[in-house]
Amino acid sequence: MATLSHTQQLMETLAEDLLSIPPDIQDHILPRRTLSVAEFLKFPLPPPTPRHTVTDVDLYLSSFHPTVTCTDKILDIPIPPTTVLLNLTKSVKTHDTNSILCPHTSELQEEQRLPLWIVDYWTQISAIQPVQQKWKCAAKNLQELENVEDKEHSGNRKTLSEIRDMLHWIGWAEKINGFPASISTVFLTPYFTKQWLTDEQENQMLHLLEKDVRADISNNYIEVLPTYFTESLTAAYQSPETYPTDPPKAWIRKKGHDLQSNSGILATLANINGNHWVAVVLDFRSAEIHYGDSMGGSIRKKLEDMLMWWTYQHTGRHFTTSYLPISRQKDGYSCGILSWSALATYVLPTQYTLMKTDQLTMERLKMFLVVTKHHISESVVADTEGSEHAFLNTESAESDGEIEILPRDPKKPAHNQCPTTDPEPATALLVEPAPPPTLLQSSSSSQGFRKSHVITDYFKRGTQKDVKEYWQRVEEEAAVRKSEEDAMERDYAATKKQKEREMVRERVQKHRAKKKEEDIKNGTRNPDGTKVKQKISEVELVDDSADSMLKRIKGNVAEITRHERHTKEILKQKTKRPQGRKPKPENAARPATYHDWLTPLCWSHISIVAKQVGPRMSSTDIVRVLKQRDPVIFEKLSRSTVDGWIDRSGEVLCWKKEVRLRVESGKGPGHDKGGARGILSAHPEVVETIKSRLLFLRERGSPISLITARATLVSTILHMKPEILEIKFKDGTSFRASDAFMRKFLHSAMAWSLRKGTHVAQKMPKNWEDICEKSFFCKAFIIKENDIPVDLYVNSDQTQVVYAPGNRMTWTPAGTSQVAIVGIEEKRAFTLMVSVCANGTLLPFQAIYVGLTKVSLPAPTATNYDDCIKAGFLFEVSGTKTYWSNQSTMRNFVNKILAPYFDKKKEELGLPSTQKSLWQIDVWSVHRSEEFRSWMRKMHPTIIIDFIPGGCTGVHQPCDVGIQRPLKLSMRRSYHEDIVSEFLTELDNGNPAPALKDALGVVRNRSVRWMWNTYCAVNNVNLVQKAFEGCVAREWNLSYTCLTAYKAREALRNLKTTDPLFWNELNQQTPPLDLPGPDDKVDEDDVPTAEKCDTLLEDVDADDSDIPIETLIMSMSTPGDEVLPPSIGQRANGTLTSLGDAENRDFTEAVPAEALKASADSQGKRIRRPNQQYKEFWKH
Repeated sequence: MATLSHTQQLMETLAEDLLSIPPDIQDHILPRRTLSVAEFLKFPLPPPTPRHTVTDVDLYLSSFHPTVTCTDKILDIPIPPTTVLLNLTKSVKTHDTNSILCPHTSELQEEQRLPLWIVDYWTQISAIQPVQQKWKCAAKNLQELENVEDKEHSGNRKTLSEIRDMLHWIGWAEKINGFPASISTVFLTPYFTKQWLTDEQENQMLHLLEKDVRADISNNYIEVLPTYFTESLTAAYQSPETYPTDPPKAWIRKKGHDLQSNSGILATLANINGNHWVAVVLDFRSAEIHYGDSMGGSIRKKLEDMLMWWTYQHTGRHFTTSYLPISRQKDGYSCGILSWSALATYVLPTQYTLMKTDQLTMERLKMFLVVTKHHISESVVADTEGSEHAFLNTESAESDGEIEILPRDPKKPAHNQCPTTDPEPATALLVEPAPPPTLLQSSSSSQGFRKSHVITDYFKRGTQKDVKEYWQRVEEEAAVRKSEEDAMERDYAATKKQKEREMVRERVQKHRAKKKEEDIKNGTRNPDGTKVKQKISEVELVDDSADSMLKRIKGNVAEITRHERHTKEILKQKTKRPQGRKPKPENAARPATYHDWLTPLCWSHISIVAKQVGPRMSSTDIVRVLKQRDPVIFEKLSRSTVDGWIDRSGEVLCWKKEVRLRVESGKGPGHDKGGARGILSAHPEVVETIKSRLLFLRERGSPISLITARATLVSTILHMKPEILEIKFKDGTSFRASDAFMRKFLHSAMAWSLRKGTHVAQKMPKNWEDICEKSFFCKAFIIKENDIPVDLYVNSDQTQVVYAPGNRMTWTPAGTSQVAIVGIEEKRAFTLMVSVCANGTLLPFQAIYVGLTKVSLPAPTATNYDDCIKAGFLFEVSGTKTYWSNQSTMRNFVNKILAPYFDKKKEELGLPSTQKSLWQIDVWSVHRSEEFRSWMRKMHPTIIIDFIPGGCTGVHQPCDVGIQRPLKLSMRRSYHEDIVSEFLTELDNGNPAPALKDALGVVRNRSVRWMWNTYCAVNNVNLVQKAFEGCVAREWNLSYTCLTAYKAREALRNLKTTDPLFWNELNQQTPPLDLPGPDDKVDEDDVPTAEKCDTLLEDVDADDSDIPIETLIMSMSTPGDEVLPPSIGQRANGTLTSLGDAENRDFTEAVPAEALKASADSQGKRIRRPNQQYKEFWKH
């Protein structure tokens, strides 16, 4: 019997093996469960079941052995219907069957039989086919949207690309992680289609909303519950008598109890009639039920009664029903996502807005993206505390014998679950809620409660502050990523437009080449492509030679059109006197070169032809028709000359106003286009390349300041014609593309004008000299009374540094009404706190960046970051939404830079720690606030604050008077150097149209090098001391020598009689003299912002960026033009500009490289020295 039983068991095992798919071919005929969706879509599956098929199971069974074993042929056979497969699975186990026939298809012959495991294969495929079909439908819809995006450019390319990438990340058979329901990824396909969203998708969206609510740092208690809440509440409402005591309903009772105790808000979705979603919000604060129906209907009576009953059970109040704002539905399937949008907008109005009904397709796809990202993040890192944040505890669990029990924050609801036990006593529901639990410590008897440690022993639950800091960091990281992504999108759009232009250019070139070939065949062109010259008829030759007047006009049109030259010569001959030097023949007037086309004789023809060519006023057509009408007079007229007369700024083209005035006056030069146009006139290909790159930057939206344009020009010259920068002019200067040259170039070559920003100039009070003189005596008194040495007198000032100088203004085509500038809404600047001591010392900088966490600071990998840290620089975030200093950053500056400097100097001088020091700052609201001054008196009583009179910082603050100009010039030059270096790198890499890397993170990291270069340039003892000397009021200045001089001391003593009232104020040691109150408005309170900054002066009133800093410092140390090189001059406002011949757009003559030596007995010629290449000219 045992042998028989063993044999039977072997037979059953063998039968099972015959019915199962062999393991060695499973991966070939079945998709692996680890495949991504994108790979799964490419996996071949058998075709679908034929419509009319055989359903008799007996026709599929055969007692003969199989004849077909080729898997490729098996894959081509359609599977039978599902009903046949169910019966077939039972039949092969009971009948004497050895193979399977395929009567449902004609592809196999009757004698061809399949192995038994084909039934198992068909069964599995019947479950896999619908999944692949759903994903194929989703992929098809995604492809259609991508095709529409390519045509319409609606701005969704990035989102669609991310969704396409996500299909390569998620698996077709894996479970969706991070959500309460464990369902397959196939439930994500409705987001791609117009299917009605079911509970699976709605609960996913509600879970994500719950996650956002928990992350919100507001004090509102909000519960976002899944869709089964209303179903469970309906069951409770149907049996109200068991609700207070029924254990399965305990979780609903606890929700109501918590909402009543915390005056919270409940948000959920309810299903109406099994096919329509509505939004429901229960506000326990105002006792209201907010109901939103995307179809516009009112709340159902049954649903309203149920919600009224439940809320009354827990509050004893009758709630009222009100309308919940919701977008109106225009189809039959969008109620689910619109209802969710209404909930999200209500509970988190700062993060969400109501969805637009014309964008629902993209909104569903964005929801798919959010769900899958959450799934992937939860797949990588398991959340050990639900949705709470865990923070590493650096203390060991063994270091403290007591166990700290942290209660759950009542404002952070627990994860939605249905508990099986009642967490509350079965008493009446209308009771006073118990007070929230407090922090408890276990008693000594509870020590050793946990003998072994688990990983959670080393973590602590995050506080509300920790959560707030975490989300601040996340938001700032997202802002940095967004800035980078925006830059990439702008680059893509600009590159695409450039590519389209190149394609158009190629098409035009092909068209012209084809036309040229046809002209060659027709004989109108030579084989080399040049046009065949038309022979002049014999009659024309005779007439031309016989007409002497025509010959005279033809050779001297310019002279004839400028009759005033001839009149001037006649008058000169009439008034000629015998005295004086006789004119030499070589100095005689040369024939006229430039034409005066605006004379009545010529202009009448030009005006008529302009009307004939039409309202477009094509300069090419005007010149062509004029030369046809009169080829003699208008032979030298060029298209660019006519183009310069036309005003194209308005909708209707017309002649420029100045042209019309010259025509009416009947005199004046014909145009301003004649003559040499600067050193670049001999290199038109370089000019065209520069213009195309500037246009590319303009179209990309990058701000084009003089520095940006200058860097573009210099990098282009270096890449194409570096020898231009080596040419020496007669005055010894070389071309450096000065700011003066760039302004003329942008005006003339580009026809661009400067779009100005907003700048409010500071106004000094009329009696500023009296005020500053009193301030001088106040400092002199403090220094005398407290014996303050020169090393302990410091002035500090805050200045705004723009990441891209000129980013609130830009050069654009003249007449442009709307100007888009990249980053105009971002805080693309930072505050630099500069401090100088009267002994000539430059203190370390404090840089303040907008932001809340260290994410907003420059990266430690930034260039010169280590140098700055070693020098004592302080990089910190403002902690606000602006980059200006505040109470916190001011205190950090005093604690970490100013006070340590004073302490160090006291130690070096051998002075006691009680020695007083003087700190001079302006009357900005933060500086003069009682809060800051009280803190200074308490924490740093030895530091005396002296305030600069309001409105007088421009003349009485050393940092403004002597440090501001070289600091800003150094920043501009460093920025220019970065752009040139970046452009050259891109050009060397083969990119013909380089774009500016203006992402916020990039320019923020670059600012570190700018500050270090500035610190090295301004750290000059003589410059700093001159800054104090430059603060002059009458006969006094703020240098330590003047403050402590005998003359100042004598004037101070005389105040007893000359100004006894002021003398009494000094001796009474009252609060700072004439200090504005907290509510008073002074100029110093009007700090620049991203919307109103001083970058207008960056290009207009600043020193030219090509001026060497050493030259600027030398000119500031020794006022006057004597110390300046001949090629540099001063403007009326004192700033420096280039005057060299190399920067003159009307002068291009270069000095030859040959050196000529003058003889000893003659005046000789200037010694000409060969050009020498300067390796760092690109840094100018």
